[in-house]
Amino acid sequence: QHWLVSRERGAPRVRENYPALWREIAASAPPPVLLDGLLPMLRDWTLALSECQFRSVRHAATVAALNIVDGLGVACKSLHDFCDAAEIQIRDAEAQQAAGRLAALSAEHEQAQRAARALAAARDSLGVALLSQRAKDVDPEIRRSCFEALRRWAGADCETFVGQQWVRYLHFGISDRDPKARAAVLAAIEELL
Repeated sequence: QHWLVSRERGAPRVRENYPALWREIAASAPPPVLLDGLLPMLRDWTLALSECQFRSVRHAATVAALNIVDGLGVACKSLHDFCDAAEIQIRDAEAQQAAGRLAALSAEHEQAQRAARALAAARDSLGVALLSQRAKDVDPEIRRSCFEALRRWAGADCETFVGQQWVRYLHFGISDRDPKARAAVLAAIEELL
């Protein structure tokens, strides 16, 4: 057994901290840094390693990529919240007829909207690329990780993840040989409903 599924002393802490590290990298990095080089590098690296013939490497890369998608979802939500607040401030600036403030707020709002769209596209691209391969992996732990990630994503942003491009991966798991993977699929379906 490798360290992500090990029952040895200290392994539970590693199982908590390893995904949190990748989620935090994607969630806390500024959007320009993510979009201008960090995210394409992380995407290429994790997708390449998730194709490795060694299950432990494949599992570690899959968990990393799934949690990068989690972090990108958090970053998208934070940018959407910023845009909502900026729209209120723009209306306030229009009411006060503050042209300078209005121009600055409008520029920030546009930049945040572009970044949110780009991060959402990157999140969807990485998520679909990963799930299309790993939801059918021979290792039940990897399949279960994919289905658990779909449940988390649906809980965080149900409107986005209820679409056919995401739900179709749950169809693979309904008839999965592994009972834990089937349970993860049922939990994801419950989250969507």
